[in-house]
Amino acid sequence: MNKCLIHVCCLPCLLGEIDKLRELNLNYSLFFSNSNIDTIFEFNKRKDELSKLNYPVIIDKYDHSDWLSSLDCL
Repeated sequence: MNKCLIHVCCLPCLLGEIDKLRELNLNYSLFFSNSNIDTIFEFNKRKDELSKLNYPVIIDKYDHSDWLSSLDCL
């Protein structure tokens, strides 16, 4: 069985694709890494929505300042 790590930005985006992933018979893990989101409130709201799936999600720490500092265009 193929393995796949899938970045998830929010539950609505994932729901649009999850049936297709199941059809492909993939062994997948979900990865939530969204320091690009500008507020911790929005980050937590999206993260909490994912918990409704009852599926393990790897959650990266939120650090918007670090994310901003990594951009070359600012």
